[in-house]
Amino acid sequence: MAYTHHVQLPTLAMHAVDRYLLVGDLLGFEREAPDFSIPIRAEAEHRIDTLLLDHVGAMAKPPIVMTPAALWETKRWQPEGFAAVARHFLGRGHPVLLAGAPNEAEECRRIAAAAPGAVVLAGLTTLPELAALFRRSAVAVTNDSGPLHLTTALGRAVVTMFGPTNPVWVGPYQRPEAILSAGVACSPCYLRDMARCQHDHACMRDITPERVIAAIETQLAPLAPPVLSPD
Repeated sequence: MAYTHHVQLPTLAMHAVDRYLLVGDLLGFEREAPDFSIPIRAEAEHRIDTLLLDHVGAMAKPPIVMTPAALWETKRWQPEGFAAVARHFLGRGHPVLLAGAPNEAEECRRIAAAAPGAVVLAGLTTLPELAALFRRSAVAVTNDSGPLHLTTALGRAVVTMFGPTNPVWVGPYQRPEAILSAGVACSPCYLRDMARCQHDHACMRDITPERVIAAIETQLAPLAPPVLSPD
């Protein structure tokens, strides 16, 4: 059927999840809301509890988890931006954790060097353990990458920077408030290599740390304890 049947799209402005659900319609499946639930084994939960205790200790506030890498170099927000955001929230008492794959650890260490107090966990977690880590986060800060969609599937708060790709198609599913973009005319370009960009990576460079900080604080606001009236 993949070679003989066409799925008609009502519009090109559809998220990939909704496009794929149309295949179910073609096959006669009953339409239901997509299920993004991810089972996490107790071993992964315990491992993250131990990792946090060893590297962070007792936490008065839930952590900000950052995953600054992405497969395409053009998808990556500037390391100095991540460092500025990390310094801001470290100053407000939030642990800042830099996570990712083993080959992303050096990039995380450079950011941590510019944000003393940030903890590098990149390379120390399996994928299930990363999911367990996100479950403990106050907010995740990501590029357009796998961790973005993992965080979204877990129902956690997230702030994500989009430049060369289209968030309408591949953004966090039904979470438009999580997306930050510069709104430049050349975006989305889908260029993977920085050398091909003729605009000095403006789509990501023009997203300021101040905007990211404000978006995170908006996500954190519902978690803040209520202010009691002096009466």
